[in-house]
Amino acid sequence: MRICWDFGHANLMKMDQSYALEYLGKRIVCTHVHNNNGRDDTHTTPDQGNINWEKIMPAMKFADEDCPLTLETHCNYIDDDLLFGFAKQNLECLKYLEKLV
Repeated sequence: MRICWDFGHANLMKMDQSYALEYLGKRIVCTHVHNNNGRDDTHTTPDQGNINWEKIMPAMKFADEDCPLTLETHCNYIDDDLLFGFAKQNLECLKYLEKLV
């Protein structure tokens, strides 16, 4: 069995994500990276919500070494400049999260 870890959904469930990531370890082979306020599944960018990334990302070292951080953020922008800014913000967030592992 392999697992796709969804950070936002785990946040909604009030899980101890560090413990779960360590426990599940190498079974985690993919991720869904997004954030929320802990009540609504808003799929916001990683920097917009209440997930404590500094606390949980170091536990990703227990996941499969090829496990990608895959964004699952929602965007309603139609304007190309706004969409580009949204994509750029997401990329910067991923770079930051990778440094925390």
